[in-house]
Amino acid sequence: MRADDRVELPLVLQQDIKTYLYLALPLCALRTSPALEGWYYENFVNIYLYWDVHFGYEGLTGALPIHDVLDRSTVNHHRIRDIIEELTAQLQDGRYAYLFLNEFYLSTSTSYQTRHYEHDSLLYGYDRETETFLAVAMDKRGQLAKLRYSFEEVREGYERLFDHNFYHEPPIFFRLRPLESPRPYPFSLRRFTRRLQEYRQSVG
Repeated sequence: MRADDRVELPLVLQQDIKTYLYLALPLCALRTSPALEGWYYENFVNIYLYWDVHFGYEGLTGALPIHDVLDRSTVNHHRIRDIIEELTAQLQDGRYAYLFLNEFYLSTSTSYQTRHYEHDSLLYGYDRETETFLAVAMDKRGQLAKLRYSFEEVREGYERLFDHNFYHEPPIFFRLRPLESPRPYPFSLRRFTRRLQEYRQSVG
């Protein structure tokens, strides 16, 4: 077996946030680094309990200073010749893949073969021998779980997004940005307090 026949990036199936996948999935990668605990607590706070209300984080493409901790890029659909080769190449390069798939084609989904439904997935590895991707998404019980997708499921699920009027972002590929020093990311009470004040005053 060649070195690039199987890749598995570090992953923590975190349970702090599970409802919103645009929050939950990147955190499964971010929580693998103890050095980023300060960053995590600086940018997340539960102000009050009402469903799953959160503060200070708007996903990979939102207002959070995600560039502080992630090296991220997007690849437009028109630039992807083969989604499987694109995904395996990015994973081999150490980048996680965050993308939308049509869950009608995913056997692990409640929508499998019943309805066309666009949803988020995080891919963190692959195995060429079994032709499967390692993924995190919602399983048939509606729980955040580690899953396996076949290459063919991902190909169909990605390409068939464009048969329907789904709104989705292009695939996002990211890896943790090395810290500039070996010390952990410093928690800043000043930044945290400023953001809390902006939240209280409905800034932005």
